[in-house]
Amino acid sequence: MEIITTTTTLPTSTTTGTTTNPICDIPVPQTHGDWFCPQSSDLTTATCHLECHPGYVSTNATVITCHQAQWTETPECITPVAIITGGSTVEVYGEGLHKELPNLPDDRYDHTMKMVNSVLLLCGGYYTPTSCLSFTASHQWTTHSTTTSERYYHSSVSMLGQLHLLGGYESSSTTTEHLTPPSNTWRSDWNLLEDTSDSCAAKIEPEIFITTGEEVISYNVSSGAATRLQDLITPRHYHGCSTVMDSNNGFKGVLVAGGYNTDSGDARGESEMYDIKTGRWSSTGKLLTVREGLRLVVLGDNILAMGGIGTSSVEKFNMTSNTWEKTEYLLEIRHRHAVVAVPPNLVGFGQD
Repeated sequence: MEIITTTTTLPTSTTTGTTTNPICDIPVPQTHGDWFCPQSSDLTTATCHLECHPGYVSTNATVITCHQAQWTETPECITPVAIITGGSTVEVYGEGLHKELPNLPDDRYDHTMKMVNSVLLLCGGYYTPTSCLSFTASHQWTTHSTTTSERYYHSSVSMLGQLHLLGGYESSSTTTEHLTPPSNTWRSDWNLLEDTSDSCAAKIEPEIFITTGEEVISYNVSSGAATRLQDLITPRHYHGCSTVMDSNNGFKGVLVAGGYNTDSGDARGESEMYDIKTGRWSSTGKLLTVREGLRLVVLGDNILAMGGIGTSSVEKFNMTSNTWEKTEYLLEIRHRHAVVAVPPNLVGFGQD
């Protein structure tokens, strides 16, 4: 399957009839991100997507359009903080930063949470399988939308300004659906090749993500193409995964850690890394604590494994030594929770 890694050069102007419609130049280069500008058959308009590197998030909308020779937004990629939700409680986590946020209106477990074109959406859960919430500027959670299928034990990815919900338990295990903010209407989408309940998904290119668990499969959200990749060394469920990169040596991959080993039937501490260039998995550092139901998140240079059954501890992964070390704790024990990186101003803090 072809992976798109380059951006498109936009024309400086185009002429329709007797009217000249100037088109914007490529947006300003980003230190911690890249622009993805798909080809369009309409030469009078242009759309670009800001793809921040792992560990960074956009200050505002990631989808920008050219209007009267100017881009609608001027986002930048900055170091984020993390929002963690589980049960009814919510907290913010960053280096030296631990703060409670207003509670959810209900209990949520086995849900997912993503930033989608500057909108924070939380969807699904064991007790709330068709409900999605959004986070308002006043730091409140409000009802946003209702999904077409029940979603819990599912995965999700934010791709090109759309939120995709992937699989889940029982009848939803191979189905997908998507939503494009500001719309609150969900639309059924293509089917997955395999059951993805209790799996984890990570975006590896603007249009491509992979699911990890019993099988590893890549999906292209634009073409619908699906490709089976090399399996994990240790098949697992309820694990954490995240796209990571090392800018010093140009490495980009997916880190998988912890979970429940489907072969041995117990919680695990092993982690492994997928190299996007070679398409191969390799074993890497072992977690200090076995963790089932953990989540991974990247905040700047910090790759963090958060929580798991019976623990509020957090570990940080060192890309140079391939080892894990303990760091600051969560405010409470969490497992099968949701974690998302967000710009600090979303939760009332200034930018770095």
